[in-house]
Amino acid sequence: MDVIRSGNGITITAGETKLIFEEASQNDNPFYHFAFNIPSNKFEEAYEWAKPKVDLLWLKDYNGYVADFVNFFLF
Repeated sequence: MDVIRSGNGITITAGETKLIFEEASQNDNPFYHFAFNIPSNKFEEAYEWAKPKVDLLWLKDYNGYVADFVNFFLF
């Protein structure tokens, strides 16, 4: 994954995907969220990598930063 910061935003490239975030105007109240599907055998490694790099959201319903969507299926 590559991260490139510019004057008014940030571009994150992961595989074939490129996410571009641009700074909102001062009148906005932005909230950004994005997610990656991570193989279960790589989750702990990815979690440890991300912790010092991003602001993780505390999930009060899960009493932690990780939500386990046991009934979530990809079709």
